[in-house]
Amino acid sequence: MSARPAAPTARSKEQVAGRRAPVRAPSAEPARPLSVDAIHQRVWLAIVEHRLPPGTKLGEERLAKAFGVSRTQIRQVIERLAHDSIVTVHANRGAFVSSPTVEEAREVFVARRLIEHGHPLIVHDTRASAVQPLVRLGARAAGMFAASPYFLTPL
Repeated sequence: MSARPAAPTARSKEQVAGRRAPVRAPSAEPARPLSVDAIHQRVWLAIVEHRLPPGTKLGEERLAKAFGVSRTQIRQVIERLAHDSIVTVHANRGAFVSSPTVEEAREVFVARRLIEHGHPLIVHDTRASAVQPLVRLGARAAGMFAASPYFLTPL
């Protein structure tokens, strides 16, 4: 039996000239950059999971490169994290994952005790003037819980 010759294949100009054809990436849509909300959520989660421990510097350029976005978007993320007391911004030094003080830890434990044990003042007095300080304390406590492993233990 005689072997049949292979059908000729189309060859590029580079192959005809004896050069290698350039390697090209598969044609796929470029990845869309993440939104500020998505980046905020990812950084917040990294802090909560202690992949970014207290005291870690959050460099704008490094984060911008990692997420493929501009430094402007990273500044917005850092500003939101600072507002939540999860990150501390030092002028001319940058942003760092917050390290709660002993006094802040006490405030967190007081807030948790009030909330978890259903303090009568909280349950019965629903005036805005009575609730607002607790809401502010709760928000501050949430930021401190996220920033330190020492506050994740039960009371």
